Amino acid sequence: MIDARSNHDEVLAQRARALVALAERCALDGDESAGVAATALDQLIFLTLANRTSAATARFAYALLRARYATWREVVTAPRDDVAEVIRPAGLAQQRAGLLQGLLARVLADFPDESLAALRAWDDQAVAAYFTTLPGIGPLRAHQVMLYALDRPVFPGTWALRRLLTRLGIVDRAVSLDRVLDAVASLLEPGQHRLVHDRLSAHARDVCAPRHPRCRRCRLADLCAHDRRIQRLRGLTAPRLAKG
Repeated sequence: MIDARSNHDEVLAQRARALVALAERCALDGDESAGVAATALDQLIFLTLANRTSAATARFAYALLRARYATWREVVTAPRDDVAEVIRPAGLAQQRAGLLQGLLARVLADFPDESLAALRAWDDQAVAAYFTTLPGIGPLRAHQVMLYALDRPVFPGTWALRRLLTRLGIVDRAVSLDRVLDAVASLLEPGQHRLVHDRLSAHARDVCAPRHPRCRRCRLADLCAHDRRIQRLRGLTAPRLAKG
């Protein structure tokens, strides 16, 4: 009798290896490793602003916050209405202001120097557990901070990645997104996680868009289950030519 668990693990491993290979075909233009250097606390604040809004809008609100307050501690002690007015471009200003002040109050109580440098001595599980106790920070946001601020070997499962991997047929009912991404993270060498995540995320954002994917410029179209399905539908609905 075939061990169903072993078979499932092999399918998972195959898909993880396939995804790492596909990332090579999604090379970014220019400096692939480029990114904004930031502390873990900076990232936590930015992601709080980025929730349910665009990254560009969140960056603008973050810049306004930085320009208005000299230190993050000043944000904690400022009137909430004042903080809300500063970050209003991000939307949900009062709600975000409350989350930001609550998050900052908690972090600065735990790490008074604002650096969170002590986290570098913690293992991945402990860091993730701490981040998810903070106001407004769930597992996805925790992994994003771990990857981009602490260079930890994690692979955040964003909605854009879920969309891309589902269309490629790598994620389905048999293999979940979290399991695939955990398997991918275990395959990569130290220092590769951010690069591979950036490549796939950029492709998901710029090419494999939610409503109008740019399939004709997609470097993965020949392997895409979604594209094949679309082509079949186009064939079924194509007009028939009159005879004679």
